[in-house]
Amino acid sequence: MSDIHKTIEAVWKIESTRLIAAIVRVTHDIGIAEELAQDALVTALEVWPEEGIPDNPGAWLMKAAKRRAIDSLRRGRMLVQKHEEIARELKWQQ
Repeated sequence: MSDIHKTIEAVWKIESTRLIAAIVRVTHDIGIAEELAQDALVTALEVWPEEGIPDNPGAWLMKAAKRRAIDSLRRGRMLVQKHEEIARELKWQQ
């Protein structure tokens, strides 16, 4: 295991609980929060070996996870809107 991967693993062990708790406050769903936190970890595993460990890796993970949470909430709202539009169109066609 490379030094950078060891660093990422250590950061994850320290930050994951706080990260998931913060995302739960946004999403109100622990399963989604865990998924989004893991997505942030995967992103770190892809980005950090190339760009280096950020000065504040915990904040970096938090920012990445919160961005994904916001994107997820937006997609959810958009999906609800689209379903409502389809329902209205179907109602008009009857």
